[in-house]
Amino acid sequence: MNSVLRKPGLLRLLAAGLLLAGANDAVLAQSAVPGAAAAANSTAVVRRLPLFVGGTTLQSWMRIDPALFDFPGLGTVLTGKGGLAAGEAAVRAQIESGRYQVLHLQPDHLLDGKGQLEATRNAADRLARAAQGAGLKVVLARPLGLAAGASRDDEALAQWMQDAALARGYRYADYNHIDFHPEIKVDSPARLALVSNTVRGALDAAFRAVPGLSDEAVLQREREHLNGLPDEPGSGPYPAIRAIEPALPGAVLYRPANLALFEQAKLPVLIFGNGGCMADASNARRLLTEIASHGYVVIVPGAMLEGPGGLRNYPQGAVLAPDRPGQGVSPADMTRALDWASADAAGNGGWARYIDKARIGVAGWSCGGLLALSLSTDPRIRATIVFDSGLFPAGGAGMPGLAVDKSLLDRLHAPILYMLGGMTDVAYTNGTDDFARIRSVPAVLVSRDVGHSGTFFEPRGGLWAIVARHWLDWQLKGERAASAAFVGADCRLCRDPDWTVRRNLRVVAP
Repeated sequence: MNSVLRKPGLLRLLAAGLLLAGANDAVLAQSAVPGAAAAANSTAVVRRLPLFVGGTTLQSWMRIDPALFDFPGLGTVLTGKGGLAAGEAAVRAQIESGRYQVLHLQPDHLLDGKGQLEATRNAADRLARAAQGAGLKVVLARPLGLAAGASRDDEALAQWMQDAALARGYRYADYNHIDFHPEIKVDSPARLALVSNTVRGALDAAFRAVPGLSDEAVLQREREHLNGLPDEPGSGPYPAIRAIEPALPGAVLYRPANLALFEQAKLPVLIFGNGGCMADASNARRLLTEIASHGYVVIVPGAMLEGPGGLRNYPQGAVLAPDRPGQGVSPADMTRALDWASADAAGNGGWARYIDKARIGVAGWSCGGLLALSLSTDPRIRATIVFDSGLFPAGGAGMPGLAVDKSLLDRLHAPILYMLGGMTDVAYTNGTDDFARIRSVPAVLVSRDVGHSGTFFEPRGGLWAIVARHWLDWQLKGERAASAAFVGADCRLCRDPDWTVRRNLRVVAP
């Protein structure tokens, strides 16, 4: 049995950090730390409730994959045999209700020669324009051919969708194949549940779509912007740096700049798995530097690719291509980092003077969250954080190269925190299912409508860094005050209606 605390709030535009705590609360109020208020204020909640519109395919989907559609407040309109044109009035009424922020429009499979193409295309165009005019983001999903395969009219409609998406800033989606598994076809209603993560990803991407720019161009622009940002020292009392450590090749360390302060009071360690399991140890640098500035050493397998001094800024680094998930950092790389942190001074270049091998945690984002889970069963791990991730169900299409499944959850031995980005987080289904299965250790799940990227790219890592740090302060440093963010009916996160907070029965006050 889980306790669930969710307060149905309206759009909150107040400072997120102040919502997390009262002005005099020492747990999450950051006013005493220069610059921290700005980091906390950077993430105003934008609700992301979708309205799904479709016909028989949607009806089958709702029956086969209820986990995708049971999100509180989510809307559906079944258009019936008459198609989009017949259901247009009902859809418009829902668009104008003000309850939704994104329209997911997926017509049924079209039969050639039946005169369905023009009517469907025109209705889809009118509804998409109406939704965009009402402030909704729009996802245009091509029909699923299923066993019949795609018709010529399906292909023509899909081409129109792609053109409209590029011109008007919609998001185009194709669920006939599975992300990272193009060889797996969704060719029957029974396989619809395999693409629920892809659906969430399309909804998330709709909030980043830009008229006139392809998805690839949008991602490239975002990457160039982030790559050009300077490193931040963090808001904590120990200005932090990221650095290469010769004693641990193939990894980057985020740590307080002045290690001499910690020869007596040693530093806890956090081992971090990168987003996408990429070998870029800099793609979460804003969040990791923030954590390090509060007295942690963060070990990240990979190379320093992004940001000042990153390899991508040099001609010889231009040939570096992004790793496909499962082909960059491996579970063995995470274990090697743990072995290094656990070694005595002779084994880790003298770092045993500064780090406490009895206080080691693991965390990871997205595919890196799977890496973190793979390491979390090691008895040397004291705490785990899973950012925007979760294990794939049995028979599901998991990440290539990562052989981890739900049975791992039965072997957990240390407290675990899941942080999810709400309905549009591709990992929402997997993460919430993980949490529901955990019985043997204290487990907390917190979720906020920010999508799959969380607040990693906000100044100092935004709210994700703040909440993660308080979990680590509680679990690795034993700080009772930090536990108040998570424990009790009136916990600090519970007071904010923009957070969903769930705890299992093993979560108790220290």
